[in-house]
Amino acid sequence: MAKNNEIYFSICISLYNKQKYISETINSLLKQSYKNFEIVIVNDGSTDDSAAIVEKLQKQDNRIKLINQENKGVSVARNVGVENAKYDYVCLLDADDGWCENYLQIMRDMVVKFPKHKFFSLRHEIVESDGRILYPTVGVEDGFCGEVEDFLKLYATHDGLVHTSSVCLDKEFFLSLGGFPEGIICGEDTYLWILYGLKTNLIFCNKICTHYYRDREFSHTARNVQVELPYQFDYFLEHKEFDKTKELDSYLRKSAFLHVAGLKIANKLPLIAFKHSLRLFKNSKLTGIVCLVTSMTPSFVLRAVKSIRDNKRVDL
Repeated sequence: MAKNNEIYFSICISLYNKQKYISETINSLLKQSYKNFEIVIVNDGSTDDSAAIVEKLQKQDNRIKLINQENKGVSVARNVGVENAKYDYVCLLDADDGWCENYLQIMRDMVVKFPKHKFFSLRHEIVESDGRILYPTVGVEDGFCGEVEDFLKLYATHDGLVHTSSVCLDKEFFLSLGGFPEGIICGEDTYLWILYGLKTNLIFCNKICTHYYRDREFSHTARNVQVELPYQFDYFLEHKEFDKTKELDSYLRKSAFLHVAGLKIANKLPLIAFKHSLRLFKNSKLTGIVCLVTSMTPSFVLRAVKSIRDNKRVDL
């Protein structure tokens, strides 16, 4: 809904057992300098006091809406949030992450400047459990704020362009793509960003406005090492209409390597890493070979490579 550049946002939060963090997250929204928004929180069957905390905050601010449902998974919860959003522009936020006070103001300015676009993102930082802050690379110059025409090509080598807690989506377009794939426990968000990249261009602002806490307890993205092959590999490698996209192939190959390397670094599931590599080989021989070599690489070597990569991302 926009009138005289008055943009309104619906902020959708999927909530599951985040009683330690949900108050902090909501307060980061209530402190926004831009005030035209609602907060739609979908309580996905929490068994702690998360919902009670939200209900208490509701009494202080009528922009907060709480929807309770049985536990159906994060994809269902996010989709329900978007479906119940009142406004045309939807921002997603994980229940243990937070925004800087000017997040929505910058997002509003981007939407006004690029009114025909469907996909917006600001830069995020990663806060580790030991207090270190990592800055994922974005591949654009300082001060950049505009259209990323080769999103998948850039996304293949720079992981700071998009994060679930840093995006704003056109509601109608999101629903037309089917939203997050339901019943998927790994890779559901990456699948959707790839799909967006194939359908439209990203509007990106190279300004850090999102704090992503990677290792918080019960964090959606800080799951235990997954035994499931991330959904984006199953979907895009098996759907042959995407085979001719070189940028997509490049992205899938790199992310497959990181997935298998992560399994080995955890030093818990080397057999799963090998099995996933074989599955990838069936759909893409080159990707499979890269992953098979990775699955047979000693864990200490992969840890050293990860450490070097992380150290490069400590300083902005």
